Amino acid sequence: MGGKFIEGSISWGTLRTYDLISAFSGELERLDPEKYYEVMTDDGADIIPEDAQGNDRHPYWDSEDASYLLEDLFESLSELAPEGYFFGSTEGDGSDFGFWERCSD
Repeated sequence: MGGKFIEGSISWGTLRTYDLISAFSGELERLDPEKYYEVMTDDGADIIPEDAQGNDRHPYWDSEDASYLLEDLFESLSELAPEGYFFGSTEGDGSDFGFWERCSD
């Protein structure tokens, strides 16, 4: 594992695929560089087309491939949540994603 787990937001105020992939991939790279490489590359090549990188208007961001990548990133971050925490959106704000403490009922 790479960086230290930090509770709280990593992306908020947007549900755009481009923004979420950028935030989620950055957090995954910080926390687990090996897993980041596994998710973000295919046989060593970037999974995101070169002409889409840094271009939030590229058609890739509305593609099924981008949706699958977003799912993979979400799952990977969820797997990294420490015991008693989850990765997802906060209650009441579906666009505020991060690591949150589970509420005990």
